[in-house]
Amino acid sequence: MDDKTTQILELLKWHTAEDLKRVQTKFTKTANAIKNEAINSRLSVLYTAEELEMLNNAAVILSKTKNKIERAKDVKKKEEERQRLLDEEYAKKRLLIIDKHIDLDTMPADEVLIMYCCLQPVYNTEKYLSEDIEGLFKYPDRYRHTINEWRRDIKSKLDHQFAWREEPAEEIVINFLREYQLKDRKITHDAYKDIIDRFNTFVAVKNGSNVELLKK
Repeated sequence: MDDKTTQILELLKWHTAEDLKRVQTKFTKTANAIKNEAINSRLSVLYTAEELEMLNNAAVILSKTKNKIERAKDVKKKEEERQRLLDEEYAKKRLLIIDKHIDLDTMPADEVLIMYCCLQPVYNTEKYLSEDIEGLFKYPDRYRHTINEWRRDIKSKLDHQFAWREEPAEEIVINFLREYQLKDRKITHDAYKDIIDRFNTFVAVKNGSNVELLKK
């Protein structure tokens, strides 16, 4: 990689490969416009020989810059592809670590709900959860679907919480679970007590197969 390519990548370090492609296109269009609309058109008679030379030099400089940007774009694209593959590898590792320490498939439904609450943003969570649970009373056959949705959201939130650009550290998952068991679980249970109690009422009625109570 030459110095100019390195310089472009540094100057435009927040640009993606797609962003660089758009910049490259602008330089290409500008250079072509100078050549096609000024130098090689009927309007060329408006310019002196000196001006035409200046315009030609400008078009050449822009074209050369375009080529440098194109090389930088190709480098960036390869970097992004390497990072994408690395992200996929780490994502798989994160999910394996999460599955190893958190067995959502066998976790009791009320525990799933508490962990779900623990990982949610405060605003609007109670409203949405209340709607979910009241919906179960009306449509009890949605029970399994609702619990599975909570499980998927828990895994997604945990994955997001543990997502970083370096090797996933198992200790962080373990420390999170320790904090959850010692502190967050109690705080969450107290904060969402009414919702959790309402859900437990639904489960009790469901397990008792009392369809009439479910409809109330």
